[in-house]
Amino acid sequence: AVANRGSAWKEMFQKSLSHGISSISTMKFDGSFTVQNGQAEGLKNVPNSPGVYVVFNKNGEAVYVGDSIKLQQRWHAGHLNEYRQGQKSGKSYKLDEEFQEGCTVKFIKMESEATAAAVEAHLIKTENPKHNSKTELKNEQGKRENIEAKKMKDASDSTASLAMGATKEA
Repeated sequence: AVANRGSAWKEMFQKSLSHGISSISTMKFDGSFTVQNGQAEGLKNVPNSPGVYVVFNKNGEAVYVGDSIKLQQRWHAGHLNEYRQGQKSGKSYKLDEEFQEGCTVKFIKMESEATAAAVEAHLIKTENPKHNSKTELKNEQGKRENIEAKKMKDASDSTASLAMGATKEA
C-alpha cells in the first residue's frame, strides 16, 4: 500500500506540472472525441486505460467530469449504452441534451485508478459541473483505491499543496 501510495502521489505531482490538473481551465488533455445525435466519433482512438474525462457542451462549458479504469469501455458500455437504453424506455439520461445537440469529451490518461479517482473528485469539488450530482469520495469508501484517492483529493488544491501532501505522505 505504501509503495502504491508513493507512485500515486508521484503521478499526481507530475500530472499537475505536465498537464495542469488542478483545474479544467488549465488542463492539457491527451485527446478528445465528439458525440452528436447519440453517436460517438473518434472513440476508437481513446485508450482502454485509467483516466479522467470532461464532457463539454456545445457552448464549451464543462458539464460532467468522470473517471474510469478503462476509458473506452466506460463510454461504450456505460454512457452510450445508458443513453440508448434511455431512448428506448423513454427515460431521460443525464447527458441526453449534450448527446443530442453535440458535445466534446476530452480525456487525460492516468497510470492508476486511484489517481484518476482523486483527479475526478478534485475537479468535481472545485468546478461543480452541472451533471455531477453526487459528491465524489465524500466519505471514505471500502475500496482501497478510493481511500487513497480521498487522501490525495483532500490535498490537491494546487501543485504546491500536492508537493506538501506527497512530502507528508513520504
